[in-house]
Amino acid sequence: MKKTWRWIGHFLFGAAVLIFLVMLLTDLPFRTEWAWMFLAPSVAITRVRDMRETEKTVEPLITIGLCVLIFSLSLFGLLFI
Repeated sequence: MKKTWRWIGHFLFGAAVLIFLVMLLTDLPFRTEWAWMFLAPSVAITRVRDMRETEKTVEPLITIGLCVLIFSLSLFGLLFI
């Protein structure tokens, strides 16, 4: 299961980087919300995995909370703005 979550995190991070590159190198409008939709869950998955390995809880919980906030703001921006 650890490998599965690691690969999901890497896939989401790669998708976010690919979205950034596509938007920078093409004439598509630059909407960072699309990249944050993939980058925020990737960071949250990485932090949960690190939290289980190192047993530090404060810093990963703050990071996960901020990632949830960024994800929700991006989703709100894509749906309603």
